[in-house]
Amino acid sequence: MKKPRRPQREMLRAAQLSNVVPPVLPLIVFEEHDDQQLLLTVNGDRSRARWVHRNEMGQIITELSHRFGTATRVEVHQRDGHIRADLLPPAPAPAPGLDVGQQPINATPLPEPAPVPDLLEFSASGFLAGEEVTLSIVVQETAANASGVARILIDRAVPPEPRSQIILRGSISGATSIQPFA
Repeated sequence: MKKPRRPQREMLRAAQLSNVVPPVLPLIVFEEHDDQQLLLTVNGDRSRARWVHRNEMGQIITELSHRFGTATRVEVHQRDGHIRADLLPPAPAPAPGLDVGQQPINATPLPEPAPVPDLLEFSASGFLAGEEVTLSIVVQETAANASGVARILIDRAVPPEPRSQIILRGSISGATSIQPFA
């Protein structure tokens, strides 16, 4: 028994789809840091991540999907740990006379993205549950005089620079941890 032939139009459509969806999809990730600011990462490259405003998401997704020219995976990592993900088809072609990435004449320019934070983490144990713990950065050190009095002067016009230590101190327990400033 002969197999029925697929209509030529169906075969052409299948060939077009195989060219549209690559084996590994481009990935756009937005990580929530507050109600308005999101950290944008493209294809896992955290070295080029940048801060964007929540209302810029649509424009960014459209611009990047134009650039990719293929279906794209978009993820939004929410602060509560949930991840919203979607697969988007390629964006439609831009309006005639408007290059991809070019803004319409009446569009306001995008603000400069905020720098990606370079975070340091300090931790210690021995505090009471729920206790407020203060982090202090040592900016200057001195020795006490013969009477046990210490005096440090700081010039208000010159911002202090961190020295070599940080101090974590519990407000109730008085537990103290002195650590090197990395």
